[in-house]
Amino acid sequence: MLPEHGDGEAERGTYHFDGLDGLSGTTFPDVLLDQVMANLTGAEFKVLAYIVRRTIGFGRASDTISLDQICSGVRGRNDAVVDAGTGLSKKTAIAALKGLQDKGVVVARKATGKDRANLPTALSLRFRDQPGGDEPGDLQL
Repeated sequence: MLPEHGDGEAERGTYHFDGLDGLSGTTFPDVLLDQVMANLTGAEFKVLAYIVRRTIGFGRASDTISLDQICSGVRGRNDAVVDAGTGLSKKTAIAALKGLQDKGVVVARKATGKDRANLPTALSLRFRDQPGGDEPGDLQL
């Protein structure tokens, strides 16, 4: 079961992880751990890890991820917690996303439509050989 948390930072000291059930999971690109992580803030790394899970973890090059999902996660049927998000406040998550974009790690593509303010942004990792360099393409994962 995943811990509940509010809009702010996750409470420290109230969560205890009981251990892994096995080795299933998301492939996390080595370069992000070996080179990029040391150049990120803690909040930027949490947001990056969330984006990796929601993209590579689901076999996608990009995904539309809302700020609420980044902060508080996703709930499924019967309000069951699918993932708990990053536990970051919206203000901190926005700053982290901006930092990841400024550092060239993440590409954000704003939704187009009548009411763009309420539509999630398509987020992806930045791939070196991507056509155009800054737009998520149809990548084979």
